[in-house]
Amino acid sequence: MASETIRRQETELPETAGEVVASLAQHRVLCTAQVRVIHFPDNRIRWTQSVLARLRDAGLVESVQPPRTGRRLWFATERGVRMACEAHALEATPRPLEGSEVAGQLQAHTLAVNDAGICFLRAARARDDEFGPLSWRHEVAHRLSRGRGRLRRALIADAVLTYLRGEDGRVALEQRFLELDRATLSVDRLVVELAGYAVLYRAAGGDGEPAWRAYYPRFPVVHCVLAGAPRPALERRRKS
Repeated sequence: MASETIRRQETELPETAGEVVASLAQHRVLCTAQVRVIHFPDNRIRWTQSVLARLRDAGLVESVQPPRTGRRLWFATERGVRMACEAHALEATPRPLEGSEVAGQLQAHTLAVNDAGICFLRAARARDDEFGPLSWRHEVAHRLSRGRGRLRRALIADAVLTYLRGEDGRVALEQRFLELDRATLSVDRLVVELAGYAVLYRAAGGDGEPAWRAYYPRFPVVHCVLAGAPRPALERRRKS
């Protein structure tokens, strides 16, 4: 009986349901307003809430509402992640999250990274470029050395963005590293984090070629986004 109910709920879902589940799986956690901007920019917030409620009833997504934020946060369930992977919507299989993780320290940084991705999404729509709901990936690892175990070092970018833009009748592929600081690191520690990209640029692969060529045709520009503090404080961090 329960399985029949779930199957009926899935048939009632809108065509965009698969995209919503896939973006929740890839982006880990999104608030209701973020889901609306990404998937339903021309609809009222109630439509987004209705779609998410139906996805929850189908067992594909779940939500929590941490008391300090006042926002309802959505994430894909194990079943939702499996559905997105079976539909070949994701490049890799993300680990399903627990509600306690979403409500904990993870959510503020992840939501801020997704806000940055949404800024690119809005710009792409305004410019008629291509940057969709799955055009940014979180915590992308890049090997810096060829050692093993602790000897192997890696740089983990907060996100990598892939953007297609039109230029003089041609299509240009732009990729960007995103490093997001919520004013939780000291300035000197942030500098060390950013210096890791210079290390990646100089690192050599086994064939003597730059190691980053295994990932990108050109070395991506690094965007450092400052958040998590009043603007005057962020301006001081930017200038220091």
